[in-house]
Amino acid sequence: MKNNQYIRLVLVLLLCVFGMFHSLKAQDMPIPIETQVKIFKKIFQFNLSFRNQRVTVIVAYSRLSAGIKDDIVAAFKEQGFPARAVPSKDLEKYISKARAVYIAPGVSAVDKLCKENGVLSITGVPSMVQSGKASVGLGTQNGKPRIFIHKTQSLEENQELSDNLLRLAKVIQ
Repeated sequence: MKNNQYIRLVLVLLLCVFGMFHSLKAQDMPIPIETQVKIFKKIFQFNLSFRNQRVTVIVAYSRLSAGIKDDIVAAFKEQGFPARAVPSKDLEKYISKARAVYIAPGVSAVDKLCKENGVLSITGVPSMVQSGKASVGLGTQNGKPRIFIHKTQSLEENQELSDNLLRLAKVIQ
């Protein structure tokens, strides 16, 4: 009897821990992945650096975001973008093949690589844009999707974002 109770307790604790991580990711990314990618597709059209170029996307993920990396890649592919997932620790090997890097929750320290390689950094985690760790991000404001752009970061990544896009977004210097 005690063994069964112990097993149940462990299972309940595991479910609680999984629930915490899942809710943390949900809080970090206030917009569903499919919606994010549709918006990023439109944003790419306002990036003058992407003129006449096929945009290849790398999804940089960590242990925390490994569970959603395939969903992100699938959403980009569904919108017609070549995409692949790469552990953030291996990003340096693959970044030269990309025009954009989607930074998944839990990933850090890729901003320098994006700057060095002239690759646009994008994310569904608005706090990453606010802290200057990504150029373009999506969040919500008054319950509606909102584009966030870190202007300095985007310039350091050699991105030429149109004035129309900058007018639509909340720009952070």
